[in-house]
Amino acid sequence: MSKLLSQGGFGCVFYPGINCDGSSSNDPSIATKVQKRDFNSQNESEIGDIISKITGYDMFFIPVIDECSVNIRQSNNQSLQKCEVIEDLENEYVAMDMPFIKQIEFPEMLKTLSSKNMILTIVESYRYLLMALDKLANAKIIHFDLKLENIMFKKETTNPRIIDFGISIPLDKLNDDNMNNYFYIYAPDYYVWCPQICVIAFLLNETDKDLTSDDVEEIAELHTEGNRALDAFSSEFKDNFKELLLMELREYVGVKREKVIKTMMDSHETWDNYSLSVMFLRIITLLFPNDDHKNKFVILFSQILLMNIHPNPNRRLSIKETQNKFNDIFMMDGDVSGYLNLAKTFELSKINTTKRIQEDINHLVLPKTKS
Repeated sequence: MSKLLSQGGFGCVFYPGINCDGSSSNDPSIATKVQKRDFNSQNESEIGDIISKITGYDMFFIPVIDECSVNIRQSNNQSLQKCEVIEDLENEYVAMDMPFIKQIEFPEMLKTLSSKNMILTIVESYRYLLMALDKLANAKIIHFDLKLENIMFKKETTNPRIIDFGISIPLDKLNDDNMNNYFYIYAPDYYVWCPQICVIAFLLNETDKDLTSDDVEEIAELHTEGNRALDAFSSEFKDNFKELLLMELREYVGVKREKVIKTMMDSHETWDNYSLSVMFLRIITLLFPNDDHKNKFVILFSQILLMNIHPNPNRRLSIKETQNKFNDIFMMDGDVSGYLNLAKTFELSKINTTKRIQEDINHLVLPKTKS
């Protein structure tokens, strides 16, 4: 009998999976996500086709590998009845199969690891995710929703896997006719999205005119205030960040909206790395709130992450540059005692820190479709 593992705006995940007739599958290697058939489900299926062609994809991603319409009306599966996404039986629903792995979310993993292993896991996870983003970039895919909720860790190895490609962008298929389907909501406080995404979404959803000075002021204000990754920094630092953002966006005041959108799209290669950098900047400032001003590893790592969230996309590092600079940290910082001190710091506040990280995950929620 299939069990409901999780549910949310994305749909419901069952293991073992669900067959097309709504019955439980006997295949132990497959989990199934059930959701309404719509643009997101179709997009995730198409993205899955692309990802499944990447050599060794299952080491980095958990994509949809098969799908079919599921007969909800005729199913007697009790587990399906627990899925709150299934509201109207007249709608068409889809069963989307994904590889199943025993996985654990980041906060739970922190609770189970020793402090020393936790430091190592953070370092290796960051390296691993950079490799994953490089593979997505080569496949011309922008994940577009990279956050802790969409990263699962394999229990046996703690290696991360990226999940949930429902709003991911297949660059080869993006055009003027379907752009609104991807940039479907203006959410300047959704801080894993860089300012360039916010500008595109603003122009497509909030106005049919060119950008004004007031528009730029609003975007910069809401984006800066909503960015939790900046909370650990001084008010002066946040003010400087906002001024840099204003300086960047004011160049586009009065410029034809089509040209602005095209220019913003030109920075797409930095978007997922921006999200990853915001995520890890938030993680390390939550894990080590008292040592970031003096621990060499935290300082050097933070500098890389801050470069990658610079308001000017031309100032951000490429994935390859990020990988090289991150590896350089360990050439410059060979003092093991610094890492041991970080481990001790985390051990003293492990429970509170994991709670705060879980709160962050719960806070960062984006509607999947237009209301």
